[in-house]
Amino acid sequence: MKKFLSILLFSIFIAACSVSPQAPASNTDKDTITTTFSVLNDVVKNIAPANFEVKSLMGVGLDPHAYAPTPSDIKLLSSSDMVFALGLDLEASMNTLLDSLSNSKPVLKVGESLDESKLIAAEEDVKLYDPHVWFDVDLWKDVSFSVKNTLLDYYPEQELEINTNFENYLSQLNDLDLYVDSKMQELPIENRILVTAHDAFSYFAKKYDFELYTLQGISTESDYSIKDLNDIVDTIVSKKVKSIFTESSVSKQAILTIQEKANEADLEVKIGGELYSDSLGDIGSIHESYVDTFKHNVDIVVNNLK
Repeated sequence: MKKFLSILLFSIFIAACSVSPQAPASNTDKDTITTTFSVLNDVVKNIAPANFEVKSLMGVGLDPHAYAPTPSDIKLLSSSDMVFALGLDLEASMNTLLDSLSNSKPVLKVGESLDESKLIAAEEDVKLYDPHVWFDVDLWKDVSFSVKNTLLDYYPEQELEINTNFENYLSQLNDLDLYVDSKMQELPIENRILVTAHDAFSYFAKKYDFELYTLQGISTESDYSIKDLNDIVDTIVSKKVKSIFTESSVSKQAILTIQEKANEADLEVKIGGELYSDSLGDIGSIHESYVDTFKHNVDIVVNNLK
């Protein structure tokens, strides 16, 4: 109820401040684009022209599934020329707010531009799709293409810079693809068993032939039972899994409990490390970019499951 009331108040505030729809003005010195979370911010920041200011609504380490916008967030979104969201119900608590904003400015949900045949259906609701598309580099290339085309639609006079930036970013993604394929050669198929807290890695598991076991569903807001916990421990013990993994934007308690119960069952399982799931690394760190974060995840997983 509290979340519903918050969203309603934000919606009313935006509706009161809305003006008629219009394209962003391109003749200002510095247009502002706001993205909802850090992973999406990386692609927009890399493709947008240099005279744009690209801001991320959510800081690093925050969970987009549960994030509720603050009054200062509304002010930022309202003053932005354009807003990029992932969509696919990732920013679930912001749906009403984003829809209200679309009455006064371009609000692009880039995940919803993807070919549905490439998306994974959510087990919780067959009408929804898993939004964690950034864990398939090919899908992230498609998102990048959508971002580029959107920017070209609204800023055609900056075509040369936008296209150049896109080609440079695409080259980074192609290099990342080659890196991951090479790294995966080190990990035998029978060792590709990934255990995490919530179901953020289904696209990764599908692309690289992993068995994926998680306590929570696609959203970190989903619950799990004692039976769910016992079942995943039984799986770990029967398959003799070497390592399980925590996530940067999710509580570590569930994974620590799994480790404790597995150890009680005489299987010495270790915490292989912390994976970035719904966020990039800290600004200024070596994991600040999408490419470096993806490499970090792959290195951690492969090195601890070999």
